[in-house]
Amino acid sequence: MCNFLAGVSLGPGHGSAEEIICEPEHTDDHSLLLASRNVRDTNVTFMREYVVRWEFNPPESNADILNFLQWTFRVDERPIPIWFDMQATREKAETIISRMIVRKPNKTLLGGCWILTVPTTVIRGRVIGALRGSNLSGSNLSESNLSESNLSRSNLRGSNLRGSNLSRSNLSGSNLSGSNLSRSNLSRSNLSESNLIGSDLSRSDLSGSNLIGSDLSRSNLSGSNLRGSNLSRSNLSRSNLSGSNLRGSNLRGSNLSGSNLRGSNLSESNLSESDLSESNLSRSNLSESDLSRSNLSRSNLSESDLSRSDLSRSNLSGSDLSGSDLSGSNLSESNLSESDLSESNLSRSNLSESDLSRSNLSELVASNVARCTAMLPAGWEYASGVLRRAQQQ
Repeated sequence: MCNFLAGVSLGPGHGSAEEIICEPEHTDDHSLLLASRNVRDTNVTFMREYVVRWEFNPPESNADILNFLQWTFRVDERPIPIWFDMQATREKAETIISRMIVRKPNKTLLGGCWILTVPTTVIRGRVIGALRGSNLSGSNLSESNLSESNLSRSNLRGSNLRGSNLSRSNLSGSNLSGSNLSRSNLSRSNLSESNLIGSDLSRSDLSGSNLIGSDLSRSNLSGSNLRGSNLSRSNLSRSNLSGSNLRGSNLRGSNLSGSNLRGSNLSESNLSESDLSESNLSRSNLSESDLSRSNLSRSNLSESDLSRSDLSRSNLSGSDLSGSDLSGSNLSESNLSESDLSESNLSRSNLSESDLSRSNLSELVASNVARCTAMLPAGWEYASGVLRRAQQQ
């Protein structure tokens, strides 16, 4: 796939007069544009004599998108055929772009390819850039450039944003429920209080983004990059975050109940007061994270890394911590009753006033444990910094 705006010029003598092929609503692929005229790009002689593939690329910032002096015109072919007039072709490309710019408000557009400067409804169309927010429900925004755009409180329900660039954009309060944002770039964007219920954000880049208070329930975020993002008070219940990168992110007070976080990286993140009940965190990295006062009841934390994490006053009742690394962690006043800690590592952890009653401690590694006043399961004792099976009298 080439970049917007892509076009092909066919020189005189190819069978008809000089012609420009440009179909921005449908494609920016030069090969497809040529195929629409029954031209094969494997015909080397014909391509050299009669074909020039060109692009007219918009500026990186949407703030300059209406200034054609900031656009870049480039040609693929070298050498350039003598019949090709670069300046005239650029002017024709500018005319094509000018027809895309929507300047009058309250318009409803069916299909087409557009640059929006005012609130506009686009139905099954393609949007290259948007300014000042628009109604884009059900629209096709795949691989579009919406970086630094203001889409606050806009309606993007059910839209296709696959592979689009929304970096540094403002989507606060917007409706993105059921939309496709897979492989999109949302780094450093503002999605606070937005509706992303059931949306596809798999393998997308949301690093450093603002998702405070947003609703991402039942969404697909597998393999996504959320490093350093702010998800405090957000709803991620029953969402898929498997294999995602959440390192250093803020999830304080968020709802992650029933979510899939298997193999994810949550190291150094803030999950205090969050709800992770019945979630899958197996083989995840939670080292040095803050999970104080969080709800992890009936969650799966098997083979996870919780070393040096803060789990004080957390609820881990009925959870699976088998084979996990809890070395150096703070579990003071936590509830670990009926949990499975078999083959886990609790060395150098703080278990003061924690509840381990009816838990499974078989093959436990627990040396140098801090002063333990925990409720222990029958047949276990704490002596000289070690949790062990009670000595027979």
